Amino acid sequence: MIIAERITLYGKAVNSPTFEVQPPDKGEVAIKVDGKLVHDIGSTLKQLQKELNESDEKLDGTLQTKQPTKDFSLNKTRVWLCNKLKGELVTEDDPDGRRSMLQRLIRGGVGVDKKNNLPTHLKPVGRLDMMTEGLIIVTNDGQYARSLELPVNQLWRTYRVRVHGRLTLGKLNAMRKGVTVKMDDDVKDKTASGEVVQTTGKTMKYKGIKVSIERKTIARRKRGVGQAYSGGTNTWIQITCCEGKNRMLRRILSSMGLDVTRLIRISYGDYDLNTIPPGMAVEVPVKVLEKMKKKGPMFASERNDESNEAGGGKKKKLNDVVNAESGDQVNAVQWVSYS
Repeated sequence: MIIAERITLYGKAVNSPTFEVQPPDKGEVAIKVDGKLVHDIGSTLKQLQKELNESDEKLDGTLQTKQPTKDFSLNKTRVWLCNKLKGELVTEDDPDGRRSMLQRLIRGGVGVDKKNNLPTHLKPVGRLDMMTEGLIIVTNDGQYARSLELPVNQLWRTYRVRVHGRLTLGKLNAMRKGVTVKMDDDVKDKTASGEVVQTTGKTMKYKGIKVSIERKTIARRKRGVGQAYSGGTNTWIQITCCEGKNRMLRRILSSMGLDVTRLIRISYGDYDLNTIPPGMAVEVPVKVLEKMKKKGPMFASERNDESNEAGGGKKKKLNDVVNAESGDQVNAVQWVSYS
């Protein structure tokens, strides 16, 4: 409507969607659409200005008195834990028509205000890629979702991962110390046979992650008549990290020569998947961020560094710090191809 010059302000066509309209001192603001006057704009602007002023005063008072962060549980915040299915997208709408977790939840009645029979806008906390399963936190409070996503809060994420390949102690220690990985899935060329992944030349540095082995299984299959069996090793591992970068775990494990055959998130901060069935969403009580236990630095060395910095003490050199959890010296590890 603005581009078509259908809106005028005091007789002049508005040509920008970001123009400002100030509350009038007297009379009415002469805004017209298709030549027809829009009534009561002045009182609306005055009311908005009043609310903004009150909000600013309240914010100033909060900053001056250093009041604690608001308790989201007292602000009609609602939280659902959903067990995302493999093959779903965490999006409201996909232009290619692929399956959407949020659309499925809305169709199932999640978030509907039963009193007024009105849908609630569902805000997912973070994302999982299409082939990853497990815990997705969904809330009706965008500010609460944002606070859970902020990297500075360092909420722990725990995953169960099934990998195929040779998992050695050296690879486990490298992941615990942190790796720098070459990015190889950002550029794709479409050819007659499909998409070909190219190396971009860029690198991404990832912090150390907690990793432990749950169990190993040997897949045995007969190669042919009269021939011996061939085996492949599948290993279930559990990984805890406090970063949520795009495809982080898949990239780290791929750099170690390990193929991810299944990836399931089982916890996010103090929220746990527990026994929620696949595809199901369950409403749970709100957990206040400040009271969560699974957040902050995961390793003792990182916690000591933070306390030293906060207390003004001299920060230890990274090479001199020993990781109490793994018993390894903490050093930055450059990308190594294990394949």
